[in-house]
Amino acid sequence: MEGSNKKHNSAPQRIISLAPSNTEILFSLGLDTEIVGVTELCDYPPQAKLKEKIGGFLEPQIQRIKALRPDIILAYGGIHEPQVKELEREGQTVWVANPKTVEEVFESIEDIGALTGKASVARELILSLRRKVGKIRRRIGTIPYEARPRVLRAMNYEPL
Repeated sequence: MEGSNKKHNSAPQRIISLAPSNTEILFSLGLDTEIVGVTELCDYPPQAKLKEKIGGFLEPQIQRIKALRPDIILAYGGIHEPQVKELEREGQTVWVANPKTVEEVFESIEDIGALTGKASVARELILSLRRKVGKIRRRIGTIPYEARPRVLRAMNYEPL
């Protein structure tokens, strides 16, 4: 996970999310009114569907983003690297997350909470999620390794 290039002195009032995961975190932190733009794939929670669309997940539209005058833009890892560079050249504040583990997801939540003035809400959310993860781990622990379901998550199919 990585941070942004610029720091905010006060909580941002106009936030754009370029990733469904960041959108869900923002809503979980109670930032509904601060979210001014999301991607076409941001559909959870249902209120996300009502937000202004700034293009697709893989190809957010820079001009649409700029027109919404965001205080901060939340991007996702290497996927948005070209857009992040362009937005930063345009003077936009961008924060980038690239979590690869559950612990890094918790770190992203903590960082977003700090960036948005919702640090205490973020801590409570993380505690709640840690309890859920613990419960799942305990239940999984009762299943023999050989009997556990396998999961494959493919983000791209060329090459697989």
